[in-house]
Amino acid sequence: MEELSVAEAVADVIKKIKAPNILVIGATGTGKSSLINAVFGENLARTGAGLPVTQDFHFYSNGLVNIYDSAGYELGKGSDFVNNVFDFLSSKQKAEPEKQIHIVWYVISAPSARIEHFDIDIISLLRKYGIPLLIVLSQVDRASEQEVNSLKTALSHFDITQLDDVIEIAASPLIIRGKPICEPFGLEEVITKTLEYLPEIYADAVRIAQVVDLKSKRELAWKLIAAAAVTTFGSAFIPIPGVSTGANLAIQASLPISIASVYGFRDARKFLQLTYEGLSTKTLVGFAGATLGLDVFRSVVPIVGSAIAGGTAVTGVVIAGLAYASTFEAMAKTHIDQKDSEEAEKFLINNFQKELKKYSDVVIRTTKDLANVKDRFLNQ
Repeated sequence: MEELSVAEAVADVIKKIKAPNILVIGATGTGKSSLINAVFGENLARTGAGLPVTQDFHFYSNGLVNIYDSAGYELGKGSDFVNNVFDFLSSKQKAEPEKQIHIVWYVISAPSARIEHFDIDIISLLRKYGIPLLIVLSQVDRASEQEVNSLKTALSHFDITQLDDVIEIAASPLIIRGKPICEPFGLEEVITKTLEYLPEIYADAVRIAQVVDLKSKRELAWKLIAAAAVTTFGSAFIPIPGVSTGANLAIQASLPISIASVYGFRDARKFLQLTYEGLSTKTLVGFAGATLGLDVFRSVVPIVGSAIAGGTAVTGVVIAGLAYASTFEAMAKTHIDQKDSEEAEKFLINNFQKELKKYSDVVIRTTKDLANVKDRFLNQ
């Protein structure tokens, strides 16, 4: 069996990721668009921007997630809405798996304090098809405790909560006198539950696309690091004659670029500049050499003769991957403008130095060592 390169191993992880189809159902004014935009960090569900799939459903996509948004319903036309949902789901679930609906976010406004009979009809249909369902009580910041409890009681009477999750959220809190009455809440739980229900090929796409739970992105970042590490275990890392150590290590360029994409930095190349030219300040050795000094970096990734030994190379790949992942997670938390390349590069250099030091005690000799480092990274 032909051995994969690091770039091929990383690409293999990425190519398995597929965009899930998320159906968002709810009445007009329940805050469906606010939920979608808050979770995915962009004006994805802009008014009038979605492609009409039918008269009652619009389609939004950012390439990572596909959203089917119900157009809502008018008072007195609930039965028409139910029929349209039935027709839509019947058509979608007859299609191949990639075109089916993979999960439903059913949005009910908490201040309304009521469940309609057609809500129950639709939810029953979803259960019939076996489609994972989250019931999202929206605008909870605008509802009284009594109203929220009333909704939950109604849901329990209809016996629809046994297999389903009910999540209270405030995606866009009410603003009074120029200030929100509270911080947004409940969005991380929406993501957590969504990831629990989706198969991994779809869950990873959500991990990348969402912006409310940065910690969950570590799962995918680690998959990329582990894939690169396992590949590197297979053979010693043989430098290209006449090329600097930094240039040779930059062959692993696909790893940091892919990790950057997980955290939303899809144009990371512009400030990583991971090419064989100008490596002294832009790549792994560039960051480490400029901030730690090349001797310190060599103590982390020692050179053995004319080649980097397999185990040592794995250690270097893992340390670099962990440092990049932690750096990009920190960068995402600061909301640094990617267009400001000077600020971004400065942040990367300073934080990469700190993260390299933090992980400099990592030594990878066996797959068990990888498992231990995984636990440390995911739970930090």
